[in-house]
Order: sequence, then C-alpha cells, then structure tokens
Amino acid sequence: MKIAIAGGSGFIGQALTKALTERGHSGWILTRSPKGKASTGTIPAGSFSSVAWDEAENNPSLLEASMPS
Repeated sequence: MKIAIAGGSGFIGQALTKALTERGHSGWILTRSPKGKASTGTIPAGSFSSVAWDEAENNPSLLEASMPS
C-alpha cells in the first residue's frame, strides 16, 4: 500500500515509517526539510520518498497514488 506520512522524519514518524517498510508498504514522507533525516539514511532507501510540505501543497498529484480509490 502507498502511504503519505506527515512528520515522517520526526521521532514517532521514523518508527512508523520503519514498521510500515518492514510490512512491505511504501509512499511519501511529508516534511518541512526533505534534505534532513529522510535523505540521510534514517529512513530505509527505496521505501519512502521525502516530499516538502510546500511541494505537496503546490503539486497534489505527487500524492494521488496514496489516496484510497
């Protein structure tokens, strides 16, 4: 399943992202600073991509795949 996680690079978000990755999920981490923890190896590579809040707000199509049908 593709999932969007708001605050995925924070303390709880990192644990949630790791647990979801271990269960085979992928998606996007919405963050204020996409060049932070999510891009430095804290988040497993290839499972979740970092997206800046502003980027997601200005381009909602980045998250369309995570919306339920």
